[in-house]
Amino acid sequence: MIQFDVDLAVIGSGFGGSLMAMIGQRMGFRTVLIDRAKHPRFTIGESSTPIANMVLRDLVQRYKLAGIEPLCQYASAEQAYPDVTLGIKRGFSYFWHRTGEPFQPQADRSNEWLVPGNPDDSTADAHWLRRDVDQFLFKQARANAIATMENTDVTDVTRDGDRWCVAGYHSEEPVRIYAQFVLDASGGTGVMLKALEIPVSVDCMKTKTRTLYGHFTDVGNWFDAYQQAGGIVEGHPYRCDEAAVHHIIEGGWMWQLQFRNGVTSAGLVLDQDRHPYHPDRYPDEEWHLIVERYPTLAQQFAGARMHEETFHLVGTDRLQRIAERSAGAGWASLPNVGGFVDPLHGTGIAQILCGIERLAAIWEHSWGRDDLEAQLDAYSRTVRTEIEFIDSLLHACYLSMDDFSRFKSASRLYFTASSMYQRRFRQGRIQPEHAFLCADDDLLQNAVTQVVDRLTEEAQSPPEQRAEAAEFDRWIDGLVEPLEKND
Repeated sequence: MIQFDVDLAVIGSGFGGSLMAMIGQRMGFRTVLIDRAKHPRFTIGESSTPIANMVLRDLVQRYKLAGIEPLCQYASAEQAYPDVTLGIKRGFSYFWHRTGEPFQPQADRSNEWLVPGNPDDSTADAHWLRRDVDQFLFKQARANAIATMENTDVTDVTRDGDRWCVAGYHSEEPVRIYAQFVLDASGGTGVMLKALEIPVSVDCMKTKTRTLYGHFTDVGNWFDAYQQAGGIVEGHPYRCDEAAVHHIIEGGWMWQLQFRNGVTSAGLVLDQDRHPYHPDRYPDEEWHLIVERYPTLAQQFAGARMHEETFHLVGTDRLQRIAERSAGAGWASLPNVGGFVDPLHGTGIAQILCGIERLAAIWEHSWGRDDLEAQLDAYSRTVRTEIEFIDSLLHACYLSMDDFSRFKSASRLYFTASSMYQRRFRQGRIQPEHAFLCADDDLLQNAVTQVVDRLTEEAQSPPEQRAEAAEFDRWIDGLVEPLEKND
């Protein structure tokens, strides 16, 4: 039998779990990091953001995580770690496609929208090929003398007094880990949620989407396709495909993230009411049926092949979930365990890193003190607030997705929230108890609620009764202006 007696047991060795293990060790905790799989492995969720990079840099500096700071920007990571595969990300690009018609760029750019995330290539964000980044951080944890175990299935978690027993098997050998604190970084597996029988809800979520995704090679270049269609790239704030590229289609959208090794991460995110889930339909078949409706996208993927690490597309049922709790006495989970909404606008990596910073601050100030459980309860409430807020933000975007002008207007609320958080962070106004994307800001919450209510009402009205696009955008201006002015 393999046995550990530690202060901190971390379940899940993705980038979040490995960072938490290293931070715990810096605080002097005896730490073990375990995972049911083995690195390297395919993982989705690869688009970093300015918030993510700001928070990661702060964590690196605060907890002296040597060797990790280059990951905070594309250029420095490429120079320091050429073997860690990344892709340059200058912003968010959106293109609106009509069913059955080739994409045709408009002179007024009314079917495209480029949102810069940083001013130049030297400060660009990065797409993380998670296989490489997760493996890199796991190796960093191991190099820091943290006990690590891969291929370890957790079968039972029990609590006896103030200690946990995490039981399982490493291959076929029994494992027992006795720990004062358990950190669940297992993502959608939700090891602690299952062990403690914490309810996870779906129906309370507003957004209702599912996805098909995979890694491809030999995907046609969107920058070239855009120019071949007559698009004028002069005037773009950055090369339009060096971004998180979003192709808006009927009842959903496609993401495209380019990595420097020729791999493209691509996925379809589909409104489940418009594109019902059929468990008996192969994801590859459905992918081709949908992509073929959009000639320019179909041409892009005409010669594409599945990358060897995926072999075939992955298809999911509904993505949304939210747990009743994300922490309690002697345990906590990262935000992506506590819930998930949708990949639109790429909130995932940044929210996880914000959760790591919040939990690290709780450990730093309350470990071993009487207020630890109260702090963890507050963390749990904040995670739920964030997920509910992101759900409302993205629901507004999906409600407006059939009208690209309205979609851009609704999406401005996300970018407003992101800018608010960045400004407050730089000014030192973000404290550990504050929510990601300023989700706990009453004025911002009220603005998002108003947009969701109006778009819900409009969806039930004839198109001719809806406000003109310019009027709707001016109304959004009226909601956004006080947020920017008073922040």
